[in-house]
Amino acid sequence: MDSERVEITADLIAALLREQHPDLADLPLSLGAALLAVVRADIRPELAISMNGIS
Repeated sequence: MDSERVEITADLIAALLREQHPDLADLPLSLGAALLAVVRADIRPELAISMNGIS
């Protein structure tokens, strides 16, 4: 099975939020450090997104 890297950006996360959780789409994003293939984005102190960069 081949894996393809996907670049996780603030724009990608914002687009996914607009599509899947429009109630969160207007909140500011703060990208954290990328560790291996995982990217963390903080939306609020109590809310964050972690995404795997391998699809």
